[in-house]
Amino acid sequence: IATPGSWGITAGQIYDSVSQSIVCGDSANGGFDRIYLGRNTNGQYDLSTIMADVCDRADLTSGQYDTTELTGGITGYVITRMTSGKDVIASLQQAFFFDTVESDYKIKFVPRGQAPVATIETIDMAEMSGKGNDGDYWVHTRAQEQELPMQVNIKFMDENNAYQDNVGYAKRNISPIQTMRSLHKETLDLSIITDITTAQNIAAKWLFTVWTERDSYATALGWQYLYLDPTDNVT
Repeated sequence: IATPGSWGITAGQIYDSVSQSIVCGDSANGGFDRIYLGRNTNGQYDLSTIMADVCDRADLTSGQYDTTELTGGITGYVITRMTSGKDVIASLQQAFFFDTVESDYKIKFVPRGQAPVATIETIDMAEMSGKGNDGDYWVHTRAQEQELPMQVNIKFMDENNAYQDNVGYAKRNISPIQTMRSLHKETLDLSIITDITTAQNIAAKWLFTVWTERDSYATALGWQYLYLDPTDNVT
């Protein structure tokens, strides 16, 4: 808190608990000034730092989690109500596209899109049909198109508009040529502080990911692949 007279501030000061700021008279220019407290003035917070803070609040020790692979950052993340660490992590996963896995007695946070760590030969795959048919090495599941979103909305706090709620979105084309048979809209409330461009990029990436992952494949492998983690990419 500034002392009376410094920066042209008068002795009359009022603390606003809602915005965590101080309203004070400006003797140099007249009128009033508002000084926000506890705000980051050095750019963005690293995602790895935010995730480490979430783990610390969940009473995990630094030896029980690993956030070193996470990259990128945001202006801030807001926790406005009592919630679990699991829910906070799930929200950040939607914004930053990483997965969580327990490996070597640690909780690890792994970004998607990593390089493949193994190549699996067809001979190592189990027959999945239950009928002994050669070639049935995996089960293919495809999500119904009507259940997938035509548009994804990202709710966030806009750092360029006094931290007011804003929405960034991305959608697939429905005219003049319809690209899919869905009119479903999905909204994600991420509680992050960012700008409209970043929110739109998250929405576009989320929309693309949902449609790309509508096809899933399952197979069974032998003990020689037990070293693989659920987050590992393979070819």
